[in-house]
Amino acid sequence: MKVCTAPSCPVLVSAGHARCQQHARTYGQASKKMTHLILARDGYHCAYCGERADTKDHLIPVVAGGQMVADNLVAACRHCNRAKGDRLA
Repeated sequence: MKVCTAPSCPVLVSAGHARCQQHARTYGQASKKMTHLILARDGYHCAYCGERADTKDHLIPVVAGGQMVADNLVAACRHCNRAKGDRLA
């Protein structure tokens, strides 16, 4: 058990989960909106190969300390996003 990662949330969550149910929904909605904004900003072109992008990718992966901020996100096609994985861009 660990504490929800949302700011000021004292709720305990089980291993494998970062946020409680209330904050997981909020994060999911924000993530979808952020994806749409990043894809639109980058003209729906993959930053790595130039093909049509349908996902967003973290330049600095979350596991390496990257954040969910526009400066750390680029549009990417699924193939390039999977190929890059958790490596730095």
